Amino acid sequence: MFVFILDILKNLKSPKIAIILGYGGLIPFLLFSICTVLELDIGINSSKTLLFYSSIILSFLGAVSWGLITRKSIEDKNKQKYIFIWSVFPALTAFFSLLSTPVLGYGLLFFGFISAYAADKKITKLLKVPRWYLHLRFRLTLIVLTCLLSSLIWTLLYSI
Repeated sequence: MFVFILDILKNLKSPKIAIILGYGGLIPFLLFSICTVLELDIGINSSKTLLFYSSIILSFLGAVSWGLITRKSIEDKNKQKYIFIWSVFPALTAFFSLLSTPVLGYGLLFFGFISAYAADKKITKLLKVPRWYLHLRFRLTLIVLTCLLSSLIWTLLYSI
C-alpha cells in the first residue's frame, strides 16, 4: 500500500497534501468496512459508523461542486443552475441513507458516490479544474465503492 501511495505521489501533478488528506480520509472507510465484514467488536457499531462517515463525505462532495461553481463564472446560466442544483443532491442522498435500513443506506450511498464522480467528470471539464483532481477522485471513489459494496453484500447475506 505504501508503494502504491508513493507511485501516486510521483505520477500526479497534484499537491502532496491533497493526496495525503485524500488517502487519509479513506482510513475510516477501510477500518469500518473491515470491522463490519469481519464482525470485529471495537466497541461501536461499525456498520452504522461506516454509514455515518460515508454520508458526511458524500455531502462534502456536493459542497465541492457548490464551491467550484461559486468560484468560477460560466456564461451558460443553465449549466450554472444545473451545477448548483446538483450540488445539493449528494447531501440529500446521504441524509436519506441515514433514515433507511442499512441495506438501503449502503445502496443509496453507493449510487451517490457513483453519481458524484460522474457529475465531477462533467463539472471539471466545464470549469477547467486541474486534471489531477479527477484522477485523485477516481482512485478514492473506487476504494470507497469497494468498502461500501463489501459491507452491503455482507449485510445482505449475514445480517438477517
